[in-house]
Amino acid sequence: MFDLNSILGTSPNQMVPLDQLQGLKKAMTTGSGIPTPGASVAGNFAPLVPESLEQYLYNAIESADMLVALKAIAPFKERVGSPTTQWDTLEGVGRSASIFMGEIARPNEEDSTYVRRTIETKVMGVVGRVSLRTQNANTIAGVGDAMAVEVKNRTLFLLRNIEQAIFTGDSSLIPEQFDGLERQIAAANPDNIFDARGALLTLNLINNVAKAARRAGNFGLLNTMFCSVSAYSDLLRDVLNPTNSVTRQNFDMGAAETSYGVSVRRVLTAFGEIDITYSQFIVEGTEPEPYGPVALRPSAPLAGGAVAAAPAAGSLFAAADAGDYIYAVAAVNSRGQSAALVTAAVTVAAGDGVTIPVVDGGNNPTCYVVYRSALNGDATTLREAFRVAVTGAAQNIVDLNAALPGTSKAYLLTLDSDAIAWSELTPLQKYDLAMTDSSQQFMLYTDAALKVRTARKHAVIINIGLADGDLSPASAGSFIPLN
Repeated sequence: MFDLNSILGTSPNQMVPLDQLQGLKKAMTTGSGIPTPGASVAGNFAPLVPESLEQYLYNAIESADMLVALKAIAPFKERVGSPTTQWDTLEGVGRSASIFMGEIARPNEEDSTYVRRTIETKVMGVVGRVSLRTQNANTIAGVGDAMAVEVKNRTLFLLRNIEQAIFTGDSSLIPEQFDGLERQIAAANPDNIFDARGALLTLNLINNVAKAARRAGNFGLLNTMFCSVSAYSDLLRDVLNPTNSVTRQNFDMGAAETSYGVSVRRVLTAFGEIDITYSQFIVEGTEPEPYGPVALRPSAPLAGGAVAAAPAAGSLFAAADAGDYIYAVAAVNSRGQSAALVTAAVTVAAGDGVTIPVVDGGNNPTCYVVYRSALNGDATTLREAFRVAVTGAAQNIVDLNAALPGTSKAYLLTLDSDAIAWSELTPLQKYDLAMTDSSQQFMLYTDAALKVRTARKHAVIINIGLADGDLSPASAGSFIPLN
C-alpha cells in the first residue's frame, strides 16, 4: 500500500533513513525466496500474497515533481469501504432573499438543497518481470537490485497514468477509467467549462474565470491551477510583456554580467491568489499513433462512406475556418489504440458540420478519437480534436468545430476537503505472481478514483491557443498572433 504524502513529500535529493531504505527493499523483494507450496514445478500456482508498500515507498519515484495533481490532492485522501461511494453536495441554503417580516408575523420557511452524487472506484494495475539471470547478476548498469529497480519503474509508470487520468479520465468513453476533472465538472456544472476559442492563457483570462467561480451560486475560491507546459510559457510572456515598465527597467540596468528571468508560481486575481503549476501530462497536439498489445487493442475502424460537409445547426465553423481539412479516426479501448483511418480532404464552409461515417473494425472498441488537420494542411498536421463513444457497429461522427485541434486546457481548482478528494478502496499493493518460466513476475494493483465533491467550485478552460508551439493551428481565425 502506498501513501501519496510519503511518496511525493520527499525531495529527490533528501536523505532517507537507513531503516526506511531497508524496509523498502524488503517490501519490494519479500516472497522471492519462498518456494511454491508443494512441488516446485513451473505451472504450480501459489496464492497471491499482497505486500504493503505504504510505509516504505519514500524514494521509489525519482521524478515525483512531475506528479503535480497527485501531490496536490494527496492531503485529501480518504479510505472507502465500497467500490461505489455516495455523498450529498450542498447546493443551496435557501432560495428566498426575504428574511424581513412584521412584528408578530411568522418567518418564511426555507429548505437547504442537496444533490446526491456517486462515484465508482476503478481497478488499475501493471505487471512487470525480471529474469532470474538478471537477478543473479544483481545489477542493471550499476544501479543496484534489479527487482527493486523494476518495481520502482512500474510504480512510476502506474502513477503517471493515474496522474493523466485525473485530468482526462472519462468512463463514458472507456468504462474502466475513473472520471477525471473535466468530465466530473462538466457533468455536474457545465457552466464552469469556459471556452477560450483559441485565446492565449493570460492573467486577464484567469481573473475572469476566478470571478465566475466566485460569484453567487458557486462560491468557489480558486486557489490552484494546472496547465500545460506550453500554456505556462505563454502566461510568462504575458507577465514579461516588454511594455511593462518594471520589466523594461530590469533589462535596462546595463549590468555587464547577470541573470534574468521569472518563474510565475502564483498570480493575484481580484478574487484571491492562485498557485500556478504546469503539468507534463496536460498535452495538446497529439498525433495519430497506435499503442498497446496488438492482440488486445481495437482494430482500425473502417470507412462507412465518404466524409462530407453540409450546413448544420450549432456549427462553430466561421468564415475564417472555411477551407479543406483531412480527418483521421482511431479506435480506443482500455488496452490501447488502433491505427487510424485517414480520410480524403473535405471542403468546409462557414456554418457547416462535417460527417465522418465509420464502421467498427473489431476487437471491442469503446470510443473513437478524431484527429483533424490544420486548415488546408496535409496529413502531417493531423492533431487530436475530440473523442466520441462507440454507439454501434456503424455510426456517423460529426465535427461542429467545438474542439480546436492543437489547443490546450487549464484546470482551476478549489483545493480543500469540502471540494475534492482521492477515494481509495485498495491502496497500492504488490503481488508476486507464480513462476511459469525462468523469470519472476509481479503485479502492482490499486482500486481508487478521483472524487469532485463540489463541481461548481472548480473550473476548466478549454481551447487555449498556443503561441510558441510547432503545431499548426486548426483555424487561422481562432488564434491570436504574437505582437
